[in-house]
Amino acid sequence: MKNLFDADNYPDSEPSSLSAGERWAWKRSDITAVYPAATYTLKYLLTLQTSTATQIEITAGKVSSEHVVEVSQATTAAYAAGDYAWQAIIIRDSDSEELVIGEGYLNIVTQTGDGRSHTLIVLQAIRATIEGTASKDQQEYSISGRTLKRRSIPELIELEKYYSSRWKAEKAALDRENGRKTPNKTLVQMSA
Repeated sequence: MKNLFDADNYPDSEPSSLSAGERWAWKRSDITAVYPAATYTLKYLLTLQTSTATQIEITAGKVSSEHVVEVSQATTAAYAAGDYAWQAIIIRDSDSEELVIGEGYLNIVTQTGDGRSHTLIVLQAIRATIEGTASKDQQEYSISGRTLKRRSIPELIELEKYYSSRWKAEKAALDRENGRKTPNKTLVQMSA
């Protein structure tokens, strides 16, 4: 087991999912040859996809000549859940000039005692609605301002396919992060 409070053990890339109310940490040692921490600063801008007015700015620290992101759980507890677009921005310390060196997407989930991710909660609500066993909360579940209520079965099936695929990707990413093998091939038995 690795000590996850030790910057040497931080993941060396941006995560695909983060939990509000938990400590966040990662590093970008891969950029230090081109953008040394001694003369450049790395920051991230996260923009909520359903409300571009909601933005999170994170400035990486300079630890052992690496760009290291550390955000306390007290700080992340205030962040809204949802899908975010992120930009990695490098700043030249000598004149504060900035440029974007990376972009991507991540999901912030809230921990409410329910350990399920947002994707799994939505997937389960969709499946229960299709099966006709949805609770009142599930029947009126909202996805990006759209509700499952009054959705046709073909629409629900398409949403189920999308969220099922997303859930499988989340599970595989979590398995990889935790050093577990992920199945990457389908076995087919041939009969004579």
